[in-house]
Amino acid sequence: MIKALTTIISVVVILLLAEAGGAAEMMTYKNEEYGFSIDFPEDWTAIANYMGAVVVFMGPEKEGTVINVNIVVEELPKTMTVEEYAAVSERAQKNATISYRKDKSYSTTINGEPCVILTFTATYTKDAPEVKQKLAYFMRNTTAYIVSCTASPITYDEANENYFEPMIHSFEFIAGVTPTPIPSPSSTPEEGVPGFEAVFAIIGLLAVAYLLTHISHF
Repeated sequence: MIKALTTIISVVVILLLAEAGGAAEMMTYKNEEYGFSIDFPEDWTAIANYMGAVVVFMGPEKEGTVINVNIVVEELPKTMTVEEYAAVSERAQKNATISYRKDKSYSTTINGEPCVILTFTATYTKDAPEVKQKLAYFMRNTTAYIVSCTASPITYDEANENYFEPMIHSFEFIAGVTPTPIPSPSSTPEEGVPGFEAVFAIIGLLAVAYLLTHISHF
């Protein structure tokens, strides 16, 4: 508990320093254990192995929402295409919200890898603010990777241009590295259903971002 509070306080300090925002110089985060790399703004903070995510990138707070990008990895019980996994994940995402408005979904290729992009606006609880999210799905063998990007609907376009698009398009797998899956939580009510584990992790991270926003206003 003390370690978690220390982490939150440290992030708050960084967020207060970064609130001016804007396009920033990028640096590269490389994870050999899970076999990927991604660029992120040098004035953001990166927290590894946090709240079910492989890595969380926290940016400035704008319009009541901490702009953030995180990467969640899920080991699947069977082989799926990235399109199949994205469809299952979207259903889980919708079921986890109290309101959900889909913007668009499409297949593309990023750095030679098949990818599905999903954007939507959602509210997860009655006390939480509405957020707009972009999820980029990648697949490697039976391991799914989700790059989850979140901002306020008001600031989403700016965040997408300055942060989300450059970060997603920098994501790539490291050749010759076999990823180590995150263990599935035994208490998950939908245990064994692809997509739910990753969605639960994303929701938990949104809750932390919401908490950080309120702490930074004290």
